[in-house]
Amino acid sequence: MSAAALLNTAASQTAQTGQPAAKPNAFNKLAENFDSFLKLLTAQLQNQDPSEPLDTNQFTQQLVQFAGVEQQIRTNSNIDKLVAASNANRVASTLDYIGKAVEVKSNTFELGEAQPKLIYELEGQANEVMVKIFDKGGNVVRTIYGNSEQKEAGAHEIVWDGKNDAGTAQANGVYRFQVLPLDRDKNPIGVNLSHVGKVTQVEMDGGDAFIYVGSVKLKTDDIRRVAAA
Repeated sequence: MSAAALLNTAASQTAQTGQPAAKPNAFNKLAENFDSFLKLLTAQLQNQDPSEPLDTNQFTQQLVQFAGVEQQIRTNSNIDKLVAASNANRVASTLDYIGKAVEVKSNTFELGEAQPKLIYELEGQANEVMVKIFDKGGNVVRTIYGNSEQKEAGAHEIVWDGKNDAGTAQANGVYRFQVLPLDRDKNPIGVNLSHVGKVTQVEMDGGDAFIYVGSVKLKTDDIRRVAAA
């Protein structure tokens, strides 16, 4: 392979993909190609035909192209380092949530040692409010009716004692709740659901930070407020 062909191969690997094919070995491969290129170039210059000298302009252009490839690899490497540093900072800041009680925008919660605090926020005055709690199989295990205060517009909290409608304690695990508020004309009213629980662990997944409230995985964007444990 000629010096020109070798250099074009190194450059085209990046030009075709927009990035070096194998990041961990990109610099090593580049150095090997560049070293081989210089050796071949030296040999060709030493043994060139005086009547047909090598085109110096062509090699100058190839050297400039090679420098561009090297710069792109360095830029990609620096971006990777910045992303890694950013992710590390996000993990460090998310760790502060562990052990704290948080209110999260989710209707899925875990029944455990503590009684779950379920929160709903009505967008208007309701004539009746019905809260349904479902097990993981989708079965209704408890129906709770809101009192007069819990029908007013705004946020309301219901603490579930972990029992079904018959008064039987339910097994620990993941449940979900639904709130059905109606006005005097039996029209549905807008409602936002959330619940309060303790953060047990944090996790980075695909560049995003997540928390676990019990065993329920949620995004940090789902946190509405944080309180001391």
